[in-house]
Amino acid sequence: MSARGSHVAESPRYYFIRHARNRMRRDRIPEADAIKTIEDPDHVEPEIRDRVNVWKLTGASWLKVTYVVENETAVIITVTLKRKGPQGR
Repeated sequence: MSARGSHVAESPRYYFIRHARNRMRRDRIPEADAIKTIEDPDHVEPEIRDRVNVWKLTGASWLKVTYVVENETAVIITVTLKRKGPQGR
């Protein structure tokens, strides 16, 4: 892990599945914002089957990215904007 406490190895590769890309296109979320959320999250919570939810406050809304690490690649499953953050904040 990096010195910043990232949950992905340094210089990771990222792979966005179709669902994630469709959500990003629909909500006009740049790929860089999703990657920044993984690298420097405001909140982290474990999910089922080794998945991780990471949250980043972006203006008035929260960006939520769900991903899993497979063979040193962060496979991004979904990217969504939420009005309320983790635990309903």
